Amino acid sequence: MTPPRSQKFPPLPTVVPSFLHLLTGDEPCVQEGAHPEDWFDFGAEDPRLRGLAPEGAAARLCEGCPSIDPCRSWAVASAEEHGIWGGTTPDARARMRRIARRTPPMFPVRTAG
Repeated sequence: MTPPRSQKFPPLPTVVPSFLHLLTGDEPCVQEGAHPEDWFDFGAEDPRLRGLAPEGAAARLCEGCPSIDPCRSWAVASAEEHGIWGGTTPDARARMRRIARRTPPMFPVRTAG
């Protein structure tokens, strides 16, 4: 049984992730015995993750997840500031957003007129 969520962790997202309908039930975050704290405190409860940098813990937690791509895309697009989503930390997602803003579109955008 998963322990109750501690008060020190941020609230769950107020926007329901748009990829929920794609979940298969095989995702590590929904497995029996998964601790929500691992995704919001970078693996503090999981002995396999102790000593890893946040990015390493994020990658390990989401390793092999069938929903990693839509999860990551949602977290980046919604600017989710807390927790591990799609194998990324908040800092990694912020970097992805900065890079995306600086990268020109692959195809020129034509304007009417």
